[in-house]
Amino acid sequence: GFTSAKQYADDFIAFAKSMKAIDPTIKIGAVGYGEPHRRGDADNVDEWNATVVKTAGGWMDFLSLHYYYPAADRKDVSYASEQWFTAAMAGAHLSLAHMREIRALLDAYKPAAGPIRLAVTEYGIWPNDSTDARDYSNLARALHDADLLIGFLRDGRELGLTLATGWDLHSGTKEALIGYDWEKGRRIVRPQYHAFHLLRQHLGSQLHDMRMEGPTFSPPEMGLFKNVRAVPMLQGVASTDSTGHLTLAVLNRSLHVSLATTIRLVGYIASSRAAVQTLNGHTLGSHNEDGPAVAPATAAVTLPVSAEGTRASFSFTFAAHSLTLIELTAE
Repeated sequence: GFTSAKQYADDFIAFAKSMKAIDPTIKIGAVGYGEPHRRGDADNVDEWNATVVKTAGGWMDFLSLHYYYPAADRKDVSYASEQWFTAAMAGAHLSLAHMREIRALLDAYKPAAGPIRLAVTEYGIWPNDSTDARDYSNLARALHDADLLIGFLRDGRELGLTLATGWDLHSGTKEALIGYDWEKGRRIVRPQYHAFHLLRQHLGSQLHDMRMEGPTFSPPEMGLFKNVRAVPMLQGVASTDSTGHLTLAVLNRSLHVSLATTIRLVGYIASSRAAVQTLNGHTLGSHNEDGPAVAPATAAVTLPVSAEGTRASFSFTFAAHSLTLIELTAE
């Protein structure tokens, strides 16, 4: 944002015209701000997103957004503190709320060329003053990313989400999903890689409605992380694959409390035998920089399933600060 929103929009139109003249089918996106009403770094007057969309919306296919919540300096918060980790567990909730505001802006504009979609091209948490991978790549980051990806699966159609890409997969950077230590010649499979891989490997292609009721929490304010209230402790998505296996992916955002739940299934009678995948660690600061402290645990369990007609239910306790996938088979 080192220019005004209006100048950026004008430059984008010139670029888009030249690209569309070469290939009319090419998809071109403009850069937006994840915060709905933020002004550019060199613009004290115009809101960036609104100005770019109203000026250049007819030429853009998507708006590219980055989400790093929370992001803060060490003078404001310790990256090992409960305040920081509580905010990390609410980061995805805030990102999705901001995306809904931006979606409303795009829908209100309604360019003649067709709807503008959203693309999230970076996401994570951002302990701004740290150069230590243990602050960027820990269990908190893994659960944040899983939380955001579950939200994208659940709400992506409504949001008009066309893609979501993490930054980055494999490099020597402190936030990479797979880190590479050039001096020691070793790779580090980080917690956020495990979260991504679990969701990628175990969720089916058919999504189902999943409603959750339970306690909420409100994180502290820091930097741009403001006005976040009543964040649900539990977040989840349900899916089936081509063989009829039902997978429930559930995130417990609580720092300290395991949550005992009753799960009710409608139209699916599950066998009592289930496979459970869990990603957790001793604390939200647990990391893999010194060894594999955070890795998925797999267990075969017997659930107390009770059934009546086309409905079934069972109880399950989700551990504090965890991602759990319960894979069920039909009776």
